Amino acid sequence: MDSEHKLIKSQQVQLADIETALLSVPGVEQAYVLPDQTLLVAYVVVTGVWNPQQLHSQIQQHLPPDMISVALVPVSSLPLTHQGKVDEVALGRFPVIDEDLVQRWETELKAVPEIEKVAVVVQQKTLKLPPLHLSDLLPSEQITLPNNAATPVEEKSVPTTELQIQSTSEKLAISEGEPIKWLQNAPTTLAQALERTAQQHGDTSLIYIQSDGEAIAQTYSELWVEAQRILGGLRQLGLKPQDKVIFQLESNQDFISAFWGCLLGGFVPVPVSVPPSYDQSHSSLTKLENTWQMLGQPLILTDRKY
Repeated sequence: MDSEHKLIKSQQVQLADIETALLSVPGVEQAYVLPDQTLLVAYVVVTGVWNPQQLHSQIQQHLPPDMISVALVPVSSLPLTHQGKVDEVALGRFPVIDEDLVQRWETELKAVPEIEKVAVVVQQKTLKLPPLHLSDLLPSEQITLPNNAATPVEEKSVPTTELQIQSTSEKLAISEGEPIKWLQNAPTTLAQALERTAQQHGDTSLIYIQSDGEAIAQTYSELWVEAQRILGGLRQLGLKPQDKVIFQLESNQDFISAFWGCLLGGFVPVPVSVPPSYDQSHSSLTKLENTWQMLGQPLILTDRKY
């Protein structure tokens, strides 16, 4: 029993090591590893293009050389049970396509007399949904949009054959309107649009409703000045266009001013929900840390003092 307990504990350590190695790779949001007969299967949620070869090479740098082979399976999200735990049964239904399976396919195909050469290549399949018309989803009878004086429309049952005939004979709707008229000196960027608004409608105010119900007004002129100040401060810190800036801002006014300050400098604002505490574990704090690590530890802009 003691040796069996040590074996289980050693396997759990291996699974945790692989998950930690995967989560350290940029672009990996979630990872969960399960044993499957002669190998370990890692179910991975990634942002961007799925590249298993790159993932393998990166996690091998963090794992011991005698670690058992790991198969990678991409998933859009980790399924959960009603208790909020990872549904291992649902994960087990995903097919595992590893090198052994590819080699078995090649061997079986080579055994066919008519085949001289064969190469099995695993590629990511992009699902393309066909266009769907509104008539494919709604009944074929006349549909009237409700208005203040509208009377309820009685539902009527229509035979299935009649519905099918009417659906196939309907023509696609075409909506046409007047062409958009652009002024010759119209703004072409958001920064120019804010500057033009501050010049022409500088006295117009934005109203921010605080959590306690208090209303705070900020004119477009004040917003333009505040955004430029924030832009200057960020540039003094060495930020360059396309640099990421994580927002930890509770005030709506601070958020809007910082957002426009980033747009003026070409920085990428990354809003992340503010955790209730930075000292105690919380899902929002974990999300903030993961985002910070995934984006290469960028600047965090906050309205709190620590």
